[in-house]
Amino acid sequence: MPVEKTLGHNLIGGTLNQRGLLCFTATRVGKDTALSPIIKLVEDAQASTAQVQRLADQVTFRAVELPSSRSSAAMIAA
Repeated sequence: MPVEKTLGHNLIGGTLNQRGLLCFTATRVGKDTALSPIIKLVEDAQASTAQVQRLADQVTFRAVELPSSRSSAAMIAA
């Protein structure tokens, strides 16, 4: 839903100019923006492995790697 802005109103990222000339000054950029902490949280979450994921990795290892290493050992012993 469009919101009319006039001289002196603050704009946010994603503002659309529907008609006329739009002249503005950036008052916050980079780390000072409202979006910056959200981006940081997402980057941190993507960089870390969740506890549940670590548990799933261990279960997968035990379910796949150990039986196949045992069968390889049995083949070598035979």
